[in-house]
Amino acid sequence: MSTIEQPVTAIPQSKTERKGSILAYWLSSTDHKIIGHLYLITSFFFFLVAGVMAMLMRIQLLGPDQHFISDQQYNELFTMHGTLML
Repeated sequence: MSTIEQPVTAIPQSKTERKGSILAYWLSSTDHKIIGHLYLITSFFFFLVAGVMAMLMRIQLLGPDQHFISDQQYNELFTMHGTLML
């Protein structure tokens, strides 16, 4: 048996889309693959923010009587860091 192969022709894609329309498409999409990418991007962003908070708390705890941030700010950072890491 022989098969007849059809030539594959590429459909030219328009490269004239504006960047704002791509962002609007991503943010309003119901495609599960795009939503998954958005979840990954958002979780990585919050991971970085919580990491910066952890570094600020570590700087505060480097030595005794370290006054890099106030006690109130330390408590706020500790709470926000824990919430973000959850």
